[in-house]
Amino acid sequence: MDKTAAKNLAVLERLARSDRPIGVSEMARMMGIAKSNSHRILTTLVELNYARRSSQGTYTPTLRMWELGVLVLGRMDVKRLARPVIQALAKRTDETVHLTILDGAEIVYIDKIESSHPIREFTQIGAHAPAHCTATGKVLLAFRDVLPDMERLQVFTRHTIKEMHALKLELGRVRRQGYAYNFGEYGAYVNGVAAPIADHAGEIIASVVISGPAERLRPAALKAMMPLVVEAGQTISAELGFRGRLAG
Repeated sequence: MDKTAAKNLAVLERLARSDRPIGVSEMARMMGIAKSNSHRILTTLVELNYARRSSQGTYTPTLRMWELGVLVLGRMDVKRLARPVIQALAKRTDETVHLTILDGAEIVYIDKIESSHPIREFTQIGAHAPAHCTATGKVLLAFRDVLPDMERLQVFTRHTIKEMHALKLELGRVRRQGYAYNFGEYGAYVNGVAAPIADHAGEIIASVVISGPAERLRPAALKAMMPLVVEAGQTISAELGFRGRLAG
């Protein structure tokens, strides 16, 4: 691995994830690098239009990363083909529908259709969430032959799965039934139900999920929506060329 390139990308990612501008000295402390290296990397990012420098000497990311991300997402068949299906699902249920993919031990939201309800789950496309305590994450983990590095499970609520043994049992159930629930495991007051999406080779590459406030999406309501979510997953899979039948 090219350590210089890795360090440059790590600084860019830290800059992108920060909710405020970062100065040279602070970036050096955050990344554990020399101040001169921090200055060199940030200056390079400015020259390449990935960052801008303020008059106070702090740095913020530009929209260059977003532009590249949009180009990548635009090429993803799953996002393009799933769009009308998740739109129809959102219209039918009037709940927020997400399309997600797996990135290591986290899920990434790559598309969403929001509910019209004033009280709903607020997420951002491109945002990450832990896989072990979200319905969509459990679906994506369940169909993997090898789990990503998840030695220590982070606990968010009293309902979060805390031990690998319990998680593996849960993933086995998800694999058999073909869908997953989340009852306040990540956000204490957010519930959801998710189903897998397979590509033409039968590999699970994405997941579709309905999620929202637990006050409205009680267990009975989610169980009633489960067949609709599973159907959406099967429809998108068929659009991707999958000719088999998903689990469950």
